[in-house]
Amino acid sequence: MNQQYEDFKYVIADLSRIYFGARYSYRELTASEDVTFKLRMIFRTWMLREVEEDTTLESHLYYMEKGSLSYDVFHQLGAKVRVSYPVYRGLPGRQEKVYSEKILFLSELAAMTPEEKTKKGLLIRELQISKLRLMQFAL
Repeated sequence: MNQQYEDFKYVIADLSRIYFGARYSYRELTASEDVTFKLRMIFRTWMLREVEEDTTLESHLYYMEKGSLSYDVFHQLGAKVRVSYPVYRGLPGRQEKVYSEKILFLSELAAMTPEEKTKKGLLIRELQISKLRLMQFAL
């Protein structure tokens, strides 16, 4: 697989959150031993009702709408999304394109249409889930 894509396939945890690289597909996540059993069951039970197994987190989050089942589940899990977007610096005619990052609440991301995301040049890099919210989530 292309190294560029592998850079955005990771599962990392700290004291309060679990971080998922956005290039992971649900098939890969539900098969991974790096993902807790409870999360694998959440993905199988709730997310795969709306999307196919080969859908990536990046694609699912990009097109997610408020009010959908997957939005409600991710919202209950305290999901946040790290995005990159282009910023142009310099004088007119000599501008350079650099990327900046920020973390959005799921509600902020879902409030934008796919067209708005495309216009802003948003790239979804990472899904973050609260461990406390995961612990409180009942299957």
